[in-house]
Amino acid sequence: MVNQIFFYLFAVIILTGAVFTITTRNAVHSAIFLIMTLIGVAGLYLHLLAEFLAAVQIILYVGGIMVLFLFVIMLVNLDQAAVQPRGSPPLGARGPAGGGRRRGPPGTGATLVTQCGTRPVGACRLER
Repeated sequence: MVNQIFFYLFAVIILTGAVFTITTRNAVHSAIFLIMTLIGVAGLYLHLLAEFLAAVQIILYVGGIMVLFLFVIMLVNLDQAAVQPRGSPPLGARGPAGGGRRRGPPGTGATLVTQCGTRPVGACRLER
């Protein structure tokens, strides 16, 4: 009876964390709910008497990978990316110095791909 209670408790923790991971709009909150899900999985491993798997789950996934996820989310700064207007050109739209991409093998003089398609860079005017 006690085993079933622990199993259902961990199942509720895992399912709640998984649903909120998918439905939350804030990326940091989503990562924290994913940590809650991974800790619930580690609890299930403990319930199944697989202590090594539980320890690996906590150390490797929660301790390492999720800290890396949170670091990247904080580094990217998603709030400023959401504020950028839709009509502004991407970073690579200003030619080779601005990070434009070439179509074709390097060194063949292939056409530069910019915001204006495959026209030459000088023929494209960017509105500001």
